[in-house]
Order: sequence, then C-alpha cells, then structure tokens
Amino acid sequence: KRLADESGLQILTNTGYYGAVGNKYLPQQAFTETHEQIAKRWINEFENGIENTTIKPGFIKISVDARHLSELHQKIVKAAALTHLQTGLTICSHTGIAIPAFEEIELLQKMEVHPSAFVWTHAQLEPDKTLHVKAAKLGTWISLDGIGWGDFEKYTDSINNLRLAGLLNKVLISHDA
Repeated sequence: KRLADESGLQILTNTGYYGAVGNKYLPQQAFTETHEQIAKRWINEFENGIENTTIKPGFIKISVDARHLSELHQKIVKAAALTHLQTGLTICSHTGIAIPAFEEIELLQKMEVHPSAFVWTHAQLEPDKTLHVKAAKLGTWISLDGIGWGDFEKYTDSINNLRLAGLLNKVLISHDA
C-alpha cells in the first residue's frame, strides 16, 4: 500500500495458496479446510481486504507441484474455481509441465470456469510445444516465464509456434525475477 501510495503505481497482489515446493508454503488450513471454506476465505479477501486491510487481490495465484494433481492440489484448484466464479478474478497457476496443466483445465471446466480465466504459468517447462497450442486453442493463457535466464531459442520456438497457430494473443512472457 505504501509503495502504491507513494509511487502512484497500481500494484496488484493476489489471494491463493502456493502448493509447489512440496507444500511447504501452505498454511495449516489448506490441509484441514474444504475447498468451499478456502474459497470463502479468498472471496472475503476480495470483498473486504486482506488481513484486515483495504488491500484487495487482483488475481488468484495457486501452484501445483507434481506430475499429476494430488487431492490437496485438486482442492486448491477447486477453491480457485469457486473464487473465480464469485469474483471474476483470473487464476494464475504455477504449473510447469502439461499433464497437471490439462488436469487443472479439465477440473476448472467441470466447475464451469472457462479456460480463458486460467493462466498456465511456467509453461516453458513443457518440452512438447504443440501442447501450448492445444491449451491456447481452448482459451488458456500460456505464460512463458524466466525470459533472460537461459535458452532464448526455446522461448522463440514456443512463441513462434503460437504465432503460427494464430494464438499470439494468448501468450504472456515474463522474466520472473
């Protein structure tokens, strides 16, 4: 809030739970609450502010950390879906490879969330670039992160693949640093 007030910049923060890195950043209630209870918590942050402040989230950030979605991570995705349906907030998920990304997309669709509300973050980790195109055709945003950290050719190939498919408008890039 202070940075935003003093700089005049609009700074977005998020709500959500970060399940990557073996769930080490998840609060205890992530393990004990239902997805409905978690969503209620996140919706409250959107409506009333985070931790008794006037700061409200501008998006939902979640993460998964597996080759397939665990029950715990499915619960987090479901909570994000309910929160999106109530608030309209976009869901950004630190995911990486395609298998859990498509599991997230499928779960969101079952809960009537359109794939355009979902950002597949760290999609550059998926070696099969045709899967970026497949997800983008569904409406999903493809976020290629870590630009500047390494193999530029990998990024240009991914971006060009999406451009050739007419899906450049579904690409997000970041330095992620």
